Amino acid sequence: MARPGHRCARFTAQSGAAAKRASRRPDSDAFTINYPDLDPARDFDFDDHGEVAARLPRIAALYPE
Repeated sequence: MARPGHRCARFTAQSGAAAKRASRRPDSDAFTINYPDLDPARDFDFDDHGEVAARLPRIAALYPE
């Protein structure tokens, strides 16, 4: 058993307090973010250099075939 005031006793008290904070319910003002759906036009084969060059020419210029 650790002596009161000893650094092990402080660590135990601190870790106990952290566990209590972590187990609390989220605050009532917490919120979630609803992201918009991805653009279906961006759903193409990124491995096809010709298609990437047609849709994203500046990126395709950085990575020539």
